[in-house]
Amino acid sequence: MTLTLNLPPELEQYLIQEAQQQGLSVEAMTLKVISQIHSPEATTD
Repeated sequence: MTLTLNLPPELEQYLIQEAQQQGLSVEAMTLKVISQIHSPEATTD
């Protein structure tokens, strides 16, 4: 599935910074954040 999101600038900056720190693309970071919401007990980062 492809989604287009219009994010507030501060959320966009957060995702960019987190992605850079973790060596991920912004897309991968966004998927990681959404996955944590769906299944928070499965993540240990």
